[in-house]
Amino acid sequence: MREMSGVEILNDLGIKNGINVLDPTLLLTKKEWSSLISKKYKKKKYIFMYNINRNAQLDNFAKKLSKEIKLPVITVSYQFHDFLKFGKVKVNPQVEDFLSLIDNAECVLTDSFHCTAFSINFNKNVIVAYPEKFSTRLDSIVKITGITNKVIDDYNDLSIYERKIDFKFVNEQLKKEREKSVQYIKKCINT
Repeated sequence: MREMSGVEILNDLGIKNGINVLDPTLLLTKKEWSSLISKKYKKKKYIFMYNINRNAQLDNFAKKLSKEIKLPVITVSYQFHDFLKFGKVKVNPQVEDFLSLIDNAECVLTDSFHCTAFSINFNKNVIVAYPEKFSTRLDSIVKITGITNKVIDDYNDLSIYERKIDFKFVNEQLKKEREKSVQYIKKCINT
């Protein structure tokens, strides 16, 4: 299962051999992803916001943070209604450019599991907003990597930007979880 709550559900159903493994995007290191990351945003300074759920509070938080740290916001949209969002909207970027937006951002604001995963993997200052529904996988990776201090609990508290992430711990956890996940996958393939 890609989230700890999934393992708990299996246990409740009497299935005792389920384990938590990393999402496939996290099985590769940043170094391994680097050949796919474009250089498009390398020389820019900005806040990258990627939210897949409508959240006016996160939009307002982005505006306030942008003003506070004096950086523009770049956001990605896959839907027409997002053209009205705050900041510069990039529409349907290629994967290479999406990864570049994360990799080169000064800060990432997101409610997306995958954007959070890439941000953690790329050792970025990420600020996470849990969506109202379906946040268990996001919660799992936040807890596994120890970045619970980067989850928004007050949309008026901009100090979350300054809270540090212990990337030494994050990288050790990712390495340990990668090894466990790959070992499990190999075991499944060989049986």
